[in-house]
Amino acid sequence: MLENFKLHNWSLRWKSIIILSILTMLPIASISTMFFYQSNKILQQQVIDTSYRNLNVVTSNFNGVIQDIEDISEYIIFSDEFYRFMTLTPDTVSQGEINQLNESLRGFFTFHLSNKPYFNSVTVKGNNGLIINKGETVKNSEETWMEQAEDLNGSILWTNPYQIESGWPPEKTRVVSLFRIINSTRDPSESIGEVRIRLNEKELYNFIRNEAIDEKHEFFIMRENGLILSHKKKEKTGSFVEKSFADKITQSNQSIFQYSINREKSHIVSEKVEDFYLVSVVKEKFVLEELSEIRNIMKSIVIATVALALIAIIGFFITILRPIMELIRETKRVEKGDFQARVKVRSNDEIGNLGSRFNNMVSQVQFLIDTKYKLEIRNKESEMKALQSQINPHFLYNTLDMIRWSARLENAAETGKSIEDLSRIFRISLSDGKLWITLNEELKNVHSYLELQKRRLGGKLSFLVIKEAGLEHTLMMKIILQPLVENSIKHGFSNHSKENFIYIRAYAVNQEELIIDVIDNGKGVDCNRINSIFSSDHCKHEGFALRNINERITNAFGPCFGLEAKEHTGTLIRIYLPLVYGEKQLNLFLERKGQNG
Repeated sequence: MLENFKLHNWSLRWKSIIILSILTMLPIASISTMFFYQSNKILQQQVIDTSYRNLNVVTSNFNGVIQDIEDISEYIIFSDEFYRFMTLTPDTVSQGEINQLNESLRGFFTFHLSNKPYFNSVTVKGNNGLIINKGETVKNSEETWMEQAEDLNGSILWTNPYQIESGWPPEKTRVVSLFRIINSTRDPSESIGEVRIRLNEKELYNFIRNEAIDEKHEFFIMRENGLILSHKKKEKTGSFVEKSFADKITQSNQSIFQYSINREKSHIVSEKVEDFYLVSVVKEKFVLEELSEIRNIMKSIVIATVALALIAIIGFFITILRPIMELIRETKRVEKGDFQARVKVRSNDEIGNLGSRFNNMVSQVQFLIDTKYKLEIRNKESEMKALQSQINPHFLYNTLDMIRWSARLENAAETGKSIEDLSRIFRISLSDGKLWITLNEELKNVHSYLELQKRRLGGKLSFLVIKEAGLEHTLMMKIILQPLVENSIKHGFSNHSKENFIYIRAYAVNQEELIIDVIDNGKGVDCNRINSIFSSDHCKHEGFALRNINERITNAFGPCFGLEAKEHTGTLIRIYLPLVYGEKQLNLFLERKGQNG
């Protein structure tokens, strides 16, 4: 039953429909999803960046207001006129002089009232009982705030928003005020009066916002305890935000973050000015509204692409599948012996050419059947067997051992040693078909090879093979070093006048990597050219042995391992191998490499 659902059992028609659908629908869905995701991400970032820039403008405006009002209180402290007004004794000064001083100081506040739309009123009161009022007259008590200011002993107190009554008929206005005790500059511990500067909360909000914050963005000023100092919605001014939200703003090091307000995801940008927090909130739904137009465009593109894909599928069926299905039907007729089968050729493309050749083939076969009664089938089987002498490896080992012992009995020690080296090379090369041998065995193999070459060259070759202690039983591919040594003898020492020397060293790096260096003092090589042979398929006519070794290593262990030519006097070929102990570790390494691709 399940066999019918396997892909190779499906008809070409269904395969084509499914493949074309995947090739069209999947990219459309992927690109649409990715485009929408990226657009949403970019738009969100743009909204956040815009909110951050706009909030910086608002912060600058608010900071300027706070600084201006605090500077006014500082001026009152250090002004000689204000000092005289708050310290003079009314009984010793004429009323005319007092009125003149009062008018002069009121003129100072008139300037600020006319230039600052948020400036509501100011009251300066000396301990001598003299009072200056400028702006709207406050009818309700503010003593609670004044008591808090007295506790601060001359430091500034910014109040929470509260309502005052002024004018006739009485009007309620919400204000945020600065309260401060005025201490004498001559004796800072002596209080000489107080100042109250009231700012119209609504006008302050409009002034600092100044259209920098979009209407879709919620903006408010908050105290550290979560109290909303100013908000465009009057009912929210004076209320508290959620404690977790306030803690996130006041305690987090992030000025930009996401937060769910009333289960609605929002982007928050905040800035701190003294003990005030300016907060801009952009709800996620506003970002999604901006994306609605992009969604509509993407829907149109998807619908148009799907329509084109359907047209392409229908066109593919008519121009490609239908002729192939006709060819299959006519081929079945030929299988049954009906050589009148023909296909209708509708085009001059490859499909039409295939139909024409099918018709020609059927006609030719019919002609051969009609002109020949029987085709002679000659099945000549070659009964000749190639006579090959098949040498059993064990027979070869035993024979070489017999010759070696015969040479020793005949006192031909050098000949016996050469036969022993040759026997070791054969033993390692065959090694019962094993691919992996220990480093010790590989070094013994190359040592035997070098001994044979040394005798062949009549002592003109010297060598040194060393390894780091503890690496004897690490596993590696066999016959890696012998071709490199052979390369050095064959190419590195040609027309070489010095004593030929080959140095092989094996050592571990970080207990993870086995490094083997094959170094000679020959004429040297172009390292860039040799390394390009390892990494390029365009140099197959040269460096076959080196490329073969490199490919064997990289195919087994991955591109991080292999051969590399290094700059050196002479030639240095460095082999990079993983440090592997035992077949279990080797199999785990090869399985991991296979899973990683």
